[in-house]
Amino acid sequence: MKFVSYIFFGILIVGCQSPKQDRGLLSGLEEFYIPWKSLGKGKIYVYKSLNDDRMPNETWSFTSVEKEGKKFIQAKFLAPNNTVGQESLDEILPEGIINRSLTIYDRSGENPQSAAIGSGVLFPFSIKDTSAIFLYRVNWNDPDDTTQNYTLIKNRKFLGFNKADFKSTQIDILDVKTKEALESNAQGTLSIEYEAQEKYAKGIGLFYYKKEFKKDFIKEYILDTIIDL
Repeated sequence: MKFVSYIFFGILIVGCQSPKQDRGLLSGLEEFYIPWKSLGKGKIYVYKSLNDDRMPNETWSFTSVEKEGKKFIQAKFLAPNNTVGQESLDEILPEGIINRSLTIYDRSGENPQSAAIGSGVLFPFSIKDTSAIFLYRVNWNDPDDTTQNYTLIKNRKFLGFNKADFKSTQIDILDVKTKEALESNAQGTLSIEYEAQEKYAKGIGLFYYKKEFKKDFIKEYILDTIIDL
């Protein structure tokens, strides 16, 4: 299950509408995601652990890409040994973000395995009903042992807008609750189910996330640094 730590932020985009929350309606959600129009040559987001100093930082790089008149975000997860562990290409559409391709690498950054995307909805820019659940599903072979196969399922619910303190400043945030399952064919069929939280900051993107795998195994990270490339 070594790729649990690599999967997934669901990283998205920022636009220019004003957020609105009224009777279950959420709009202007793109304001709470990585500002793709101002990425320039790219940015690196570094996240640090809040609950365990022994855990390594988690680092992502983001660049804007245009192909055949379509606009994308290229996201790369950078492993602690400075190799690429995961790479995705996410299309920017008027209604939100769709994951178009995903590649997983082995521990040395080699042997790329293309994932099969069953449902690529990453992030909507508006929601008519806050009780709606958004499904993301992807399947891939372990690049270190291609006989092993994994399926990640994420059910995401957008709770609404809130406030939070971040680096001594109060910021506008968007709260997201997620129920996730990671299935593996190792030793038969093995499934790990867990809950997660994500908080997105206006004009920044994902700045906090928490995954509760077990009572004694909780990953909790917060954005520490943004670096311009």
